Amino acid sequence: MLGEDLNQESCLTPKIPKAWIIFFGLFLLGAGLRSLDEGRPVDYRIRPVWRECDYASIARNYWREGMNILSPRIDWRGDGPGYAEMEFPLFPWVVAVMYKVFGYNELWGKLFSYLISLTLFIFFRLASYLLESLSAIIASLFFVLSPLAIRISNFI
Repeated sequence: MLGEDLNQESCLTPKIPKAWIIFFGLFLLGAGLRSLDEGRPVDYRIRPVWRECDYASIARNYWREGMNILSPRIDWRGDGPGYAEMEFPLFPWVVAVMYKVFGYNELWGKLFSYLISLTLFIFFRLASYLLESLSAIIASLFFVLSPLAIRISNFI
């Protein structure tokens, strides 16, 4: 039984010949679409980005005022310390670490977010594992062209 499983075609191998070329093309399409706004500054020039501005300020305040991951601080704090009640702030903290290592530039946060969005490969592998090849390609195309995924792919 174990020998039979080893001789059969792997469920992770696409059943359409050369389907990996299609997945590679979809990856390049997704990577290109997700990089469109990469150089845009973190401000309100193009779209309402209050969440992006808040995350950028939290990362900047980690960088300026200490790296305690359990006390995220925002800019609009008035006279108080500005502690923010939020989800676990791993992303802004990692961006602040990048600021410490490479110097302060908001591009580091956008680049980190973009690299996270390039986990398209994981979706492709999961789709090819769970679906037939043609269905996996169609599902991957929908994921690559998802407006929400494209929009948040380079938020800080």
